[in-house]
Amino acid sequence: MLYLINFIKKVISLEDKLFTTRVLIELYLLLKFSKFLSDKIILLIIANICLFYAPLEKKFPHFIFKCRISFEQIIEGIIVLIQCIIPRYIEEPQKQE
Repeated sequence: MLYLINFIKKVISLEDKLFTTRVLIELYLLLKFSKFLSDKIILLIIANICLFYAPLEKKFPHFIFKCRISFEQIIEGIIVLIQCIIPRYIEEPQKQE
């Protein structure tokens, strides 16, 4: 419960803008995905993953973790690409005469 509270505070505080943006994009995509598919199908997929997790873990170690990390890296890559495309305003230092 404490982890969840700290996670929400970290997202709301906007200390790390990249983290907050990534979490909001993930939530948005999750909502769009769950709207596209019915809730029963999503629960069925989650139940199947939980049921077949042990055989998957034996054959492909850290399967869920690798899937999650690859999804995270794709989202972070898109966000960083957008940040690189948008130019930042930098003030030029004024010359003293």
